[in-house]
Amino acid sequence: MHEEVLSARCGRCWRLAVLAVWLMALSPLGWGQAATTEETAPKAEAEQSGGIKDQPGKELPHTGSARISYILGYRSKKLGQVNIVWTSDGTTAADETAVGIANSLRDYFTSENFKPDSIIVNHQLAANTILVFRGSDDQKRTVLLVLSGVAASAQPEEKKAPKTLPLTLELSYIEDAAHPDVFRIGKGQF
Repeated sequence: MHEEVLSARCGRCWRLAVLAVWLMALSPLGWGQAATTEETAPKAEAEQSGGIKDQPGKELPHTGSARISYILGYRSKKLGQVNIVWTSDGTTAADETAVGIANSLRDYFTSENFKPDSIIVNHQLAANTILVFRGSDDQKRTVLLVLSGVAASAQPEEKKAPKTLPLTLELSYIEDAAHPDVFRIGKGQF
């Protein structure tokens, strides 16, 4: 089913989502235990299309495990958003990997043809959250890359200090960020 949905929504953002899934599948660390047949279905689509399997120079090696979620539209029942989330295990090496992935993806996206007035790069959203990249194309499809949390090297060493969240990198491909196809509670229904 995911292959049919991805084929139906063949566009820049969806090809990038397939690329990200494909790159993680090639990672020597693999998918981890979170992998399912549904998550690997887009990889088969990418290999059949021939569009990205012949681009070894653009792979992101050693990206580690990530969780992928697919969000289907409430009314359309079609793919409306793909989220890919990498979470550091709290080690310095895993933190460096997350930051490296963020930098590589930011560099890749800034070289693509997003509308110049829609691009935001390395913008601090909160104390521990950075909008690494946001951009939209002519069809109003949006790529969003957010790095949040605290690096292991910056974690407080005191046992009484409040626990902070590890680094998390979230990559989202959103078909229409301004008008999401979601269920809305009507006035007076709640």
